[in-house]
Amino acid sequence: MEEEDNSIHFKKRNKDLLTILSKCIENKIPFYIYRKSKDNTFFCGMQISSPKCIIKDSELLVNSGFVIAPFNTNNMPYSEDDFSLEYAPLLLIKDEKSFTSKDINSFDYKFLDKINFSKTKLSHIKNNSPKETIKTTYEKDEYTKMIQDVVNEIRSSDLYKIVLSKSVLIPKNGKNDIEVFISLLNSYPNEFVFWAYIPNITSWMGASPETLLPKQGNIFKTMALAGTQKFNPQKEYDDNLIKVWNKKEIVEQNIVSQYIKSILNKSTKNLVVESIPHSKRAGNLMHICTNFHFKDKLSNKYIYKLLQDLHPTPAVCGFPKEKAKEYILKTEKHSRLYYSGFLGPIYNDASFDFFVNLRSMQIFDSYFLLFVGGGITRDSIPENEWNETEAKLQTLMEIISQ
Repeated sequence: MEEEDNSIHFKKRNKDLLTILSKCIENKIPFYIYRKSKDNTFFCGMQISSPKCIIKDSELLVNSGFVIAPFNTNNMPYSEDDFSLEYAPLLLIKDEKSFTSKDINSFDYKFLDKINFSKTKLSHIKNNSPKETIKTTYEKDEYTKMIQDVVNEIRSSDLYKIVLSKSVLIPKNGKNDIEVFISLLNSYPNEFVFWAYIPNITSWMGASPETLLPKQGNIFKTMALAGTQKFNPQKEYDDNLIKVWNKKEIVEQNIVSQYIKSILNKSTKNLVVESIPHSKRAGNLMHICTNFHFKDKLSNKYIYKLLQDLHPTPAVCGFPKEKAKEYILKTEKHSRLYYSGFLGPIYNDASFDFFVNLRSMQIFDSYFLLFVGGGITRDSIPENEWNETEAKLQTLMEIISQ
Protein backbone atom coordinates (compact mmCIF):
# COMPACT_ATOMS: atom_id res chain seq x y z
CA MET A 1 0.00 0.00 0.00
CA GLU A 2 2.85 2.36 0.87
CA GLU A 3 4.57 1.66 -2.48
CA GLU A 4 1.32 2.47 -4.27
CA ASP A 5 1.03 5.78 -2.36
CA ASN A 6 4.63 6.67 -3.29
CA SER A 7 3.92 5.89 -6.94
CA ILE A 8 0.85 8.15 -6.94
CA HIS A 9 2.84 10.95 -5.28
CA PHE A 10 5.66 10.53 -7.83
CA LYS A 11 3.25 10.74 -10.78
CA LYS A 12 1.50 13.81 -9.34
CA ARG A 13 4.84 15.50 -8.69
CA ASN A 14 5.91 14.92 -12.31
CA LYS A 15 2.55 16.16 -13.60
CA ASP A 16 2.85 19.36 -11.54
CA LEU A 17 6.42 19.83 -12.73
CA LEU A 18 5.34 19.39 -16.33
CA THR A 19 2.63 22.04 -15.87
CA ILE A 20 4.90 24.58 -14.15
CA LEU A 21 7.82 24.31 -16.55
CA SER A 22 5.53 24.25 -19.59
CA LYS A 23 4.00 27.56 -18.45
CA CYS A 24 7.48 29.05 -18.00
CA ILE A 25 8.54 27.99 -21.51
CA GLU A 26 5.29 29.20 -23.08
CA ASN A 27 5.57 32.61 -21.40
CA LYS A 28 9.37 32.90 -21.82
CA ILE A 29 10.06 32.98 -18.07
CA PRO A 30 13.67 32.12 -17.15
CA PHE A 31 13.99 29.16 -14.80
CA TYR A 32 16.50 26.69 -13.44
CA ILE A 33 16.06 23.27 -11.90
CA TYR A 34 18.70 20.97 -10.45
CA ARG A 35 19.34 18.04 -8.17
CA LYS A 36 22.66 17.45 -6.45
CA SER A 37 24.50 14.13 -6.28
CA LYS A 38 22.95 11.46 -4.05
CA ASP A 39 20.06 13.78 -3.15
CA ASN A 40 16.45 12.91 -3.89
CA THR A 41 15.31 16.54 -3.70
CA PHE A 42 15.24 18.77 -6.76
CA PHE A 43 15.21 22.58 -6.53
CA CYS A 44 13.57 24.95 -8.99
CA GLY A 45 13.74 28.75 -9.20
CA MET A 46 12.22 31.31 -11.56
CA GLN A 47 13.03 34.92 -12.44
CA ILE A 48 9.67 36.65 -12.79
CA SER A 49 10.64 40.34 -12.71
CA SER A 50 12.39 40.37 -16.09
CA PRO A 51 13.52 37.91 -18.78
CA LYS A 52 16.95 39.55 -18.95
CA CYS A 53 19.67 37.47 -17.29
CA ILE A 54 22.99 38.81 -18.62
CA ILE A 55 25.25 40.12 -15.85
CA LYS A 56 28.74 41.55 -15.47
CA ASP A 57 31.41 39.45 -13.80
CA SER A 58 31.40 41.87 -10.85
CA GLU A 59 27.76 40.85 -10.22
CA LEU A 60 28.48 37.12 -10.13
CA LEU A 61 28.33 36.57 -6.35
CA VAL A 62 25.86 39.33 -5.45
CA ASN A 63 22.43 37.68 -5.83
CA SER A 64 21.10 34.22 -5.10
CA GLY A 65 20.05 32.21 -8.13
CA PHE A 66 21.68 30.06 -10.79
CA VAL A 67 24.84 30.99 -12.72
CA ILE A 68 25.70 29.87 -16.25
CA ALA A 69 29.20 30.83 -17.44
CA PRO A 70 30.65 30.12 -20.91
CA PHE A 71 33.80 28.17 -21.75
CA ASN A 72 35.45 31.33 -23.04
CA THR A 73 35.10 34.01 -20.35
CA ASN A 74 37.29 36.51 -22.22
CA ASN A 75 35.48 39.59 -23.56
CA MET A 76 32.04 38.46 -22.41
CA PRO A 77 29.25 40.73 -23.77
CA TYR A 78 27.08 42.67 -21.35
CA SER A 79 23.99 43.03 -23.54
CA GLU A 80 21.79 40.75 -25.62
CA ASP A 81 22.68 42.60 -28.82
CA ASP A 82 26.36 41.74 -28.39
CA PHE A 83 25.71 38.00 -27.99
CA SER A 84 27.65 36.06 -30.62
CA LEU A 85 28.93 32.59 -31.36
CA GLU A 86 32.43 33.57 -30.30
CA TYR A 87 31.58 35.43 -27.09
CA ALA A 88 28.71 34.20 -24.95
CA PRO A 89 27.59 36.23 -21.90
CA LEU A 90 27.67 35.38 -18.21
CA LEU A 91 24.13 34.58 -17.08
CA LEU A 92 22.30 34.62 -13.76
CA ILE A 93 18.73 33.44 -13.25
CA LYS A 94 17.67 35.20 -10.04
CA ASP A 95 15.83 33.18 -7.43
CA GLU A 96 12.59 35.20 -7.21
CA LYS A 97 10.10 32.34 -6.91
CA SER A 98 11.10 28.81 -5.99
CA PHE A 99 9.95 25.40 -4.86
CA THR A 100 11.40 21.94 -4.27
CA SER A 101 10.18 18.43 -4.95
CA LYS A 102 9.14 18.32 -1.29
CA ASP A 103 6.72 21.26 -1.48
CA ILE A 104 5.70 21.20 -5.16
CA ASN A 105 2.21 19.97 -4.26
CA SER A 106 1.54 23.15 -2.29
CA PHE A 107 3.21 25.54 -4.76
CA ASP A 108 0.57 27.86 -6.20
CA TYR A 109 1.69 28.45 -9.77
CA LYS A 110 -1.39 30.31 -11.02
CA PHE A 111 0.60 33.57 -10.96
CA LEU A 112 2.59 32.29 -13.96
CA ASP A 113 -0.44 32.89 -16.20
CA LYS A 114 -0.14 36.63 -15.50
CA ILE A 115 3.52 36.84 -16.57
CA ASN A 116 4.34 36.80 -20.25
CA PHE A 117 7.71 37.84 -21.67
CA SER A 118 7.13 36.27 -25.10
CA LYS A 119 6.84 39.68 -26.79
CA THR A 120 9.84 41.22 -25.01
CA LYS A 121 12.75 41.97 -27.34
CA LEU A 122 15.68 40.05 -25.95
CA SER A 123 18.16 39.23 -28.65
CA HIS A 124 18.70 38.70 -32.35
CA ILE A 125 19.75 35.13 -31.50
CA LYS A 126 16.64 32.92 -31.51
CA ASN A 127 16.62 29.61 -29.69
CA ASN A 128 14.83 27.72 -32.45
CA SER A 129 17.50 26.66 -34.91
CA PRO A 130 20.86 25.00 -34.28
CA LYS A 131 22.16 26.62 -37.46
CA GLU A 132 22.88 29.68 -35.32
CA THR A 133 25.15 27.65 -33.06
CA ILE A 134 26.74 24.75 -34.91
CA LYS A 135 29.12 25.06 -37.83
CA THR A 136 29.71 21.38 -38.46
CA THR A 137 29.36 17.88 -37.15
CA TYR A 138 32.28 15.47 -37.19
CA GLU A 139 32.66 12.20 -39.05
CA LYS A 140 35.04 9.65 -37.58
CA ASP A 141 37.81 10.13 -40.17
CA GLU A 142 37.77 13.91 -39.77
CA TYR A 143 37.79 13.79 -35.99
CA THR A 144 40.53 11.17 -35.68
CA LYS A 145 42.68 13.24 -38.06
CA MET A 146 42.13 16.26 -35.80
CA ILE A 147 43.22 14.14 -32.84
CA GLN A 148 46.39 13.05 -34.65
CA ASP A 149 47.11 16.70 -35.46
CA VAL A 150 46.76 17.51 -31.75
CA VAL A 151 49.15 14.67 -30.82
CA ASN A 152 51.68 15.99 -33.33
CA GLU A 153 51.29 19.51 -31.94
CA ILE A 154 51.90 18.30 -28.39
CA ARG A 155 54.98 16.27 -29.39
CA SER A 156 56.51 19.30 -31.13
CA SER A 157 55.69 21.98 -28.53
CA ASP A 158 55.54 22.70 -24.81
CA LEU A 159 51.89 21.67 -24.64
CA TYR A 160 51.15 18.67 -22.42
CA LYS A 161 47.44 18.22 -23.03
CA ILE A 162 44.64 19.57 -25.23
CA VAL A 163 40.98 18.70 -24.77
CA LEU A 164 39.26 18.31 -28.13
CA SER A 165 35.46 18.38 -28.19
CA LYS A 166 32.82 17.58 -30.76
CA SER A 167 29.12 18.27 -31.18
CA VAL A 168 26.37 15.99 -32.47
CA LEU A 169 22.93 17.08 -33.63
CA ILE A 170 20.03 14.77 -32.67
CA PRO A 171 16.43 15.30 -33.89
CA LYS A 172 13.90 15.36 -31.05
CA ASN A 173 11.35 13.26 -32.90
CA GLY A 174 8.60 14.41 -30.58
CA LYS A 175 10.60 14.08 -27.35
CA ASN A 176 9.43 16.44 -24.62
CA ASP A 177 12.22 18.43 -22.90
CA ILE A 178 10.66 18.06 -19.46
CA GLU A 179 10.31 14.30 -19.81
CA VAL A 180 13.96 14.09 -20.86
CA PHE A 181 14.93 16.04 -17.75
CA ILE A 182 12.87 13.74 -15.51
CA SER A 183 14.64 10.77 -17.14
CA LEU A 184 18.00 12.39 -16.28
CA LEU A 185 16.88 12.78 -12.66
CA ASN A 186 15.95 9.12 -12.49
CA SER A 187 18.96 7.74 -14.37
CA TYR A 188 21.88 9.64 -12.83
CA PRO A 189 21.64 9.69 -9.02
CA ASN A 190 25.38 10.34 -8.58
CA GLU A 191 25.65 13.38 -10.85
CA PHE A 192 24.63 17.02 -10.65
CA VAL A 193 21.55 17.02 -12.88
CA PHE A 194 20.52 20.45 -14.18
CA TRP A 195 18.42 22.40 -16.64
CA ALA A 196 18.75 26.15 -17.18
CA TYR A 197 16.35 27.97 -19.50
CA ILE A 198 16.94 31.58 -20.57
CA PRO A 199 14.54 32.60 -23.37
CA ASN A 200 16.15 33.54 -26.70
CA ILE A 201 19.64 33.08 -25.25
CA THR A 202 20.07 29.41 -24.39
CA SER A 203 18.55 26.31 -22.86
CA TRP A 204 20.99 23.78 -21.44
CA MET A 205 20.50 20.41 -19.75
CA GLY A 206 22.85 17.73 -18.46
CA ALA A 207 24.25 15.47 -15.76
CA SER A 208 27.72 16.65 -14.70
CA PRO A 209 30.09 14.40 -12.73
CA GLU A 210 32.59 17.20 -11.99
CA THR A 211 32.57 19.94 -9.37
CA LEU A 212 34.48 23.13 -10.09
CA LEU A 213 34.22 25.04 -6.80
CA PRO A 214 31.59 24.47 -4.10
CA LYS A 215 31.69 26.80 -1.08
CA GLN A 216 29.91 26.09 2.19
CA GLY A 217 30.62 28.78 4.79
CA ASN A 218 34.40 29.20 4.62
CA ILE A 219 35.10 25.72 3.25
CA PHE A 220 36.01 25.43 -0.44
CA LYS A 221 36.14 22.18 -2.37
CA THR A 222 37.14 21.10 -5.85
CA MET A 223 38.32 18.02 -7.72
CA ALA A 224 40.67 16.87 -10.46
CA LEU A 225 38.73 14.57 -12.76
CA ALA A 226 40.17 13.00 -15.92
CA GLY A 227 40.57 9.68 -17.70
CA THR A 228 37.56 7.75 -18.96
CA GLN A 229 36.58 4.13 -19.42
CA LYS A 230 33.31 2.22 -19.48
CA PHE A 231 32.26 0.85 -16.11
CA ASN A 232 33.00 -2.86 -15.92
CA PRO A 233 31.28 -4.70 -13.02
CA GLN A 234 33.92 -7.44 -13.31
CA LYS A 235 36.73 -5.04 -12.42
CA GLU A 236 37.80 -4.16 -8.90
CA TYR A 237 38.02 -0.37 -8.74
CA ASP A 238 40.15 0.14 -5.63
CA ASP A 239 42.92 2.67 -4.97
CA ASN A 240 45.45 0.69 -7.01
CA LEU A 241 44.94 2.59 -10.25
CA ILE A 242 47.51 0.59 -12.21
CA LYS A 243 45.25 -2.47 -12.11
CA VAL A 244 42.45 -0.82 -14.10
CA TRP A 245 43.96 2.30 -15.75
CA ASN A 246 46.65 2.69 -18.37
CA LYS A 247 49.61 5.05 -18.20
CA LYS A 248 48.09 7.64 -20.55
CA GLU A 249 44.99 8.08 -18.36
CA ILE A 250 46.95 8.22 -15.09
CA VAL A 251 49.34 10.83 -16.52
CA GLU A 252 46.43 12.84 -17.93
CA GLN A 253 44.67 12.95 -14.56
CA ASN A 254 47.90 13.83 -12.75
CA ILE A 255 48.34 16.88 -15.00
CA VAL A 256 44.91 18.11 -13.94
CA SER A 257 45.59 17.32 -10.28
CA GLN A 258 48.93 19.11 -10.11
CA TYR A 259 47.51 22.17 -11.85
CA ILE A 260 44.58 22.49 -9.46
CA LYS A 261 46.81 21.92 -6.45
CA SER A 262 49.13 24.74 -7.54
CA ILE A 263 46.18 27.12 -8.01
CA LEU A 264 44.78 26.35 -4.56
CA ASN A 265 48.16 26.77 -2.88
CA LYS A 266 48.44 30.25 -4.43
CA SER A 267 44.90 31.15 -3.36
CA THR A 268 45.21 30.37 0.34
CA LYS A 269 47.91 30.24 2.98
CA ASN A 270 45.96 27.57 4.82
CA LEU A 271 46.34 23.83 4.47
CA VAL A 272 45.01 22.31 1.24
CA VAL A 273 43.83 18.77 1.95
CA GLU A 274 44.28 16.35 -0.94
CA SER A 275 42.79 12.87 -1.27
CA ILE A 276 44.58 9.99 -2.95
CA PRO A 277 43.63 9.50 -6.63
CA HIS A 278 40.75 7.06 -6.90
CA SER A 279 38.25 5.71 -9.41
CA LYS A 280 34.93 7.56 -9.53
CA ARG A 281 31.82 6.29 -11.25
CA ALA A 282 29.60 8.61 -13.32
CA GLY A 283 26.68 6.80 -14.93
CA ASN A 284 28.11 4.00 -17.06
CA LEU A 285 31.59 5.57 -17.07
CA MET A 286 34.56 5.60 -14.71
CA HIS A 287 37.07 8.42 -14.17
CA ILE A 288 40.14 9.04 -12.02
CA CYS A 289 39.46 11.62 -9.32
CA THR A 290 41.41 13.54 -6.68
CA ASN A 291 39.45 15.65 -4.18
CA PHE A 292 40.74 18.88 -2.59
CA HIS A 293 39.43 21.17 0.12
CA PHE A 294 40.63 24.09 2.24
CA LYS A 295 39.17 26.51 4.76
CA ASP A 296 39.61 30.26 4.41
CA LYS A 297 37.67 33.52 4.54
CA LEU A 298 37.96 34.97 1.05
CA SER A 299 36.34 38.13 -0.30
CA ASN A 300 34.21 37.98 -3.44
CA LYS A 301 37.09 39.55 -5.35
CA TYR A 302 39.46 36.75 -4.39
CA ILE A 303 36.80 34.08 -4.98
CA TYR A 304 36.26 35.38 -8.51
CA LYS A 305 40.02 35.38 -9.06
CA LEU A 306 40.12 31.75 -7.88
CA LEU A 307 37.32 30.88 -10.33
CA GLN A 308 39.22 32.58 -13.15
CA ASP A 309 42.37 30.63 -12.28
CA LEU A 310 40.56 27.29 -12.07
CA HIS A 311 38.34 27.70 -15.14
CA PRO A 312 38.71 26.19 -17.59
CA THR A 313 40.57 23.37 -15.87
CA PRO A 314 42.96 21.07 -17.76
CA ALA A 315 40.14 18.50 -17.63
CA VAL A 316 38.12 20.50 -20.19
CA CYS A 317 40.80 22.70 -21.77
CA GLY A 318 44.37 21.43 -21.47
CA PHE A 319 47.76 22.47 -20.12
CA PRO A 320 49.28 25.04 -20.19
CA LYS A 321 45.79 26.51 -20.04
CA GLU A 322 46.07 29.64 -22.18
CA LYS A 323 47.99 27.95 -24.99
CA ALA A 324 45.60 25.00 -24.99
CA LYS A 325 42.60 27.31 -25.01
CA GLU A 326 44.02 29.30 -27.93
CA TYR A 327 44.52 26.07 -29.88
CA ILE A 328 40.95 24.92 -29.14
CA LEU A 329 39.35 28.19 -30.22
CA LYS A 330 41.36 28.11 -33.44
CA THR A 331 40.83 24.42 -34.26
CA GLU A 332 37.33 23.33 -33.25
CA LYS A 333 34.81 24.00 -36.01
CA HIS A 334 31.89 24.45 -33.63
CA SER A 335 31.35 26.95 -30.85
CA ARG A 336 31.33 25.48 -27.34
CA LEU A 337 29.34 28.41 -25.93
CA TYR A 338 28.39 27.07 -22.48
CA TYR A 339 29.70 23.53 -22.90
CA SER A 340 32.67 23.03 -20.54
CA GLY A 341 31.85 26.34 -18.87
CA PHE A 342 30.59 26.26 -15.30
CA LEU A 343 27.18 26.58 -13.70
CA GLY A 344 25.29 26.08 -10.47
CA PRO A 345 23.30 27.63 -7.63
CA ILE A 346 24.25 30.56 -5.40
CA TYR A 347 22.47 30.53 -2.04
CA ASN A 348 21.19 33.33 0.20
CA ASP A 349 24.07 32.84 2.66
CA ALA A 350 26.67 33.48 -0.10
CA SER A 351 27.53 29.79 -0.33
CA PHE A 352 27.46 28.21 -3.78
CA ASP A 353 27.92 24.99 -5.75
CA PHE A 354 29.62 25.44 -9.12
CA PHE A 355 29.96 22.48 -11.47
CA VAL A 356 31.63 22.00 -14.84
CA ASN A 357 29.09 21.91 -17.67
CA LEU A 358 29.75 18.37 -18.90
CA ARG A 359 27.60 15.48 -20.21
CA SER A 360 25.28 18.15 -21.49
CA MET A 361 23.26 19.36 -24.43
CA GLN A 362 21.81 22.56 -25.78
CA ILE A 363 18.08 22.39 -26.42
CA PHE A 364 16.37 23.74 -29.52
CA ASP A 365 12.78 23.52 -30.71
CA SER A 366 13.36 20.44 -32.87
CA TYR A 367 16.85 19.27 -31.94
CA PHE A 368 19.20 18.36 -29.12
CA LEU A 369 22.79 19.48 -29.67
CA LEU A 370 25.06 17.16 -27.70
CA PHE A 371 28.65 17.98 -26.71
CA VAL A 372 31.45 15.65 -25.62
CA GLY A 373 35.23 15.88 -25.41
CA GLY A 374 38.38 13.99 -24.59
CA GLY A 375 41.82 14.82 -23.25
CA ILE A 376 44.64 14.37 -25.78
CA THR A 377 48.25 13.82 -24.71
CA ARG A 378 51.38 12.74 -26.57
CA ASP A 379 50.44 9.07 -25.94
CA SER A 380 46.89 9.33 -27.28
CA ILE A 381 45.70 6.87 -29.93
CA PRO A 382 43.11 8.52 -32.21
CA GLU A 383 40.93 5.42 -32.51
CA ASN A 384 40.77 5.05 -28.72
CA GLU A 385 39.97 8.74 -28.26
CA TRP A 386 37.13 8.51 -30.77
CA ASN A 387 35.73 5.50 -28.90
CA GLU A 388 35.93 7.42 -25.61
CA THR A 389 33.87 10.31 -26.96
CA GLU A 390 31.34 7.86 -28.39
CA ALA A 391 31.03 6.21 -24.96
CA LYS A 392 30.43 9.59 -23.36
CA LEU A 393 27.73 10.34 -25.92
CA GLN A 394 25.86 7.24 -24.83
CA THR A 395 25.16 8.74 -21.38
CA LEU A 396 22.81 11.22 -23.04
CA MET A 397 21.79 9.21 -26.09
CA GLU A 398 20.30 6.54 -23.84
CA ILE A 399 18.15 9.16 -22.12
CA ILE A 400 16.94 10.65 -25.41
CA SER A 401 16.10 7.23 -26.85
CA GLN A 402 14.04 6.12 -23.82
